[in-house]
Amino acid sequence: MEDAATLGEFARKLRVYFRTASMGISFLIYGAIFGGYWLLIFSIGSLYNSPWIFIGGTLGVIPLVFLCALLVAKTVPGIRRERLPYEGARWMVSFIIPIAAAIIIGSLYSIPSLWYGTLGASFLLVHLLIERPLVLNGLIKAKPFLLASILMLLSFPALLSLPPYLDSMAALGLCLLFYSLAGVHALVRAAKLFSE
Repeated sequence: MEDAATLGEFARKLRVYFRTASMGISFLIYGAIFGGYWLLIFSIGSLYNSPWIFIGGTLGVIPLVFLCALLVAKTVPGIRRERLPYEGARWMVSFIIPIAAAIIIGSLYSIPSLWYGTLGASFLLVHLLIERPLVLNGLIKAKPFLLASILMLLSFPALLSLPPYLDSMAALGLCLLFYSLAGVHALVRAAKLFSE
């Protein structure tokens, strides 16, 4: 009977490990792909002064999201995981509300790095609506969305003091750094599950 309990605990830890590790891997994959993508868009945009490059670049994000999701799914074994009620809707709300606010603010003011603050706000909502309940239910052991959101929101005001082109480049650099930190944080927390 003791062996069954030990095996059950190991299976539970393994599920938590894979879910936490997949969050870390997600940050590394999304950060690398989106960072490289936007570096290319910014480079092309600096050659040709046309808003259509950035509009096209923004639309190009849609297939990239699906590509990243596919890559993350390929890196983590197909373990059935518990889902939160309305988890898909929670993800959508986490991004739609800040993006809608950014569109309104962007129509009133020219703030090239507004996307960075918007992403930080979205990550904070992801933490509140998804990550926090997962942690409270013992389904994950890390809070990479909270870590990334805090770092991004705290650094956003400093970006506003930079010249327009530099603020977006600095924002992209900080975004890559904070994505990496959040990803490594989740992977370290996942690894600690088996040393506790």
